[in-house]
Amino acid sequence: MRQMMIKSSARRRLLAMLCALVVALGAMACEKDARTLTNEGSAALVQKKYDVAEERFTAALKLDEKNFDALVGMAELYTAKNDFAKAREYFEKSKALNTDKGKAQYMNQLYQDLLLKEAESIKDKSSDQFRDALWKVIEVRDRGPQANQAYMSLSEYYMERGDALAKDKASRAKAVENYLAFKKIRVLRNVRKQALDKAKKLQREIYTDDFAGRFEKEKPELVKAEAWDEANKRVKFKVLIEDKELNPKTDEEKAPIQQKMALTALRDVHMMAYKLAGHPVSNPADMNRLPFKTLKGDSETIEKGKAEAVFSVELKELEELSYKKIVVPKRDAKPAKKDAKAGDKAGDKAGDKAPADKAGDKAGDNAGDKAGDKAPADKAGDKAGDKAGDKAGDKAAEKAPADKAGEKAPADKAGSK
Repeated sequence: MRQMMIKSSARRRLLAMLCALVVALGAMACEKDARTLTNEGSAALVQKKYDVAEERFTAALKLDEKNFDALVGMAELYTAKNDFAKAREYFEKSKALNTDKGKAQYMNQLYQDLLLKEAESIKDKSSDQFRDALWKVIEVRDRGPQANQAYMSLSEYYMERGDALAKDKASRAKAVENYLAFKKIRVLRNVRKQALDKAKKLQREIYTDDFAGRFEKEKPELVKAEAWDEANKRVKFKVLIEDKELNPKTDEEKAPIQQKMALTALRDVHMMAYKLAGHPVSNPADMNRLPFKTLKGDSETIEKGKAEAVFSVELKELEELSYKKIVVPKRDAKPAKKDAKAGDKAGDKAGDKAPADKAGDKAGDNAGDKAGDKAPADKAGDKAGDKAGDKAGDKAAEKAPADKAGEKAPADKAGSK
């Protein structure tokens, strides 16, 4: 009886071991089958046999729902079939399972392929949707062939859109925005320069029209005050000093009066320039010095108790200097750090890393500014300096005769910093 019980127990242990072996072998068989199916699916995908690939990947995932390669294969498959919603679904699943940092770049490239193909599938290549889809490719990674393709497409988008908008005066400002977008995208230097040059040309045209509009509003008052010379297109500035004790008899005694009138006129010219530029100022100390070349004294009378002078400047120069010395510096001033962080992160990142086109972006303004500063401007604007600043200008003005006060007078604090 005892021997029978021992034999029965041994048989049960042997049976249990056999069952465990069968289960293990079955699991190994399933794993092998899933791997085989995945390999077959990948081969079919390369051959563009999408139905076969989908069947193999689906079968593999039924055996192992966490099969990373099968999930990636499904993402690639649906990308190829332009089913971007399903492609993104499988990509997210495979991304969640990935623990290998070495595969992270590969996964990013796959996702960029998905996003790039999704962007290219948009029929209207001039739409905001197309533009935003391309920026998503760059958000993933702003280097590599996919990012380069996105940048190339963005270059075409912004240039074509800018050219189309530039044809209508009402949409020129929008055209400028599209051209300036080239500061943020990585393109050939000459292409960026071409776009930024178009932006500058349009900005100048827009300002010319805006300046003309503001002047037309001022013109009636100028005509009424006899301060507008229509024939010569010059704006006049009258200066009057009334003082009972005023009674200069020599040129030396007249010089300080001439200087005072010239400074007053120069201040008024600057105030007018800022007003017509669309940046009126109430504090003369806030104004930059403008090197006027056409500012001159038209007439001057100095007698007992009263001194009177008329100065004038070309309207064209008012426009040119106000644009170059007021509008451009304000427009191109670098934003504060806090404001910069609030911008488009993807666009800013791309723009920061892209090689800056100094020739197209800053050189033109800098060269123009230096040329304007170094050119032999009229002495009222070029040699001018306030009492705390340009002593040479003050000295020159003190020696200037009355009829040349408008040319050699220095700018007071109203006219320069």
